[in-house]
Amino acid sequence: MDANEEKEGKAQAKRDVLGAVIRPQGLELPLLTLMKHFNRGLHLMLGLALMVGSVMVLGLFIEDVYSAFTHRTLAAGFLHALGSLLILWTFSELINSELRYLSGGRVEVAVFIEVALAATIRHVLVSTTEPLDVNGSLITMGMILVLGLVYWMVAISQPRDRGYEMGRAS
Repeated sequence: MDANEEKEGKAQAKRDVLGAVIRPQGLELPLLTLMKHFNRGLHLMLGLALMVGSVMVLGLFIEDVYSAFTHRTLAAGFLHALGSLLILWTFSELINSELRYLSGGRVEVAVFIEVALAATIRHVLVSTTEPLDVNGSLITMGMILVLGLVYWMVAISQPRDRGYEMGRAS
């Protein structure tokens, strides 16, 4: 057994409750390999969908800017465009998270809380250009408060990765 095979064997070794090494046997090893490849393929498809979504949101941003100068008041158009930029930032964060995962890193819960927070803030920005709904506004502000508290608790409990930079996960 050469060094690479030994390393792979150690990496795949799992332990039971008592600490004994459990090695995949028979059909388990090919099934585990197939599942790993399938999961990687799913994440590549998610990455592709995020790229397509980003291009679509970029188109929405361009449409919002154009609409601000032609159909809406400048302030309302600016708020809609800012909301579109928040969604574009969200896509960027999700793509960064996928890159980190596909490079061997872990997916962080904080990214999903950031996504929910950005979507809720976008809702607030866009809703300011519409007639006032006091109950809806109070519920939305409560959601932002709760999401902010949850994000803060996650942020202080887990150190964050620096992100995916220059072709390598850090």
